[in-house]
Amino acid sequence: MLVLKDGHMIVSKQQISYVVESDKEGPYVLPSFYVGASSRGFVVREKGFSLKLHFNDAARPSEIELMDDSDGSTFTFQRLNDK
Repeated sequence: MLVLKDGHMIVSKQQISYVVESDKEGPYVLPSFYVGASSRGFVVREKGFSLKLHFNDAARPSEIELMDDSDGSTFTFQRLNDK
């Protein structure tokens, strides 16, 4: 599970700070270090170069994409609302 809340991302039992910024493709999350995914799960590298994690929609984001740095494929994660 990937959780984004109040400037902190929780993934693979790690808490990672992030900022939300925007570029010509729209808003994105920029973690303080590398966060990606693979067919085996999340990949977190504290000494890795951080990548932009783009949302699918600027107005009502419901998905975020993480990249696999070994082959460039992407993994899409759906938003689940708190109940």
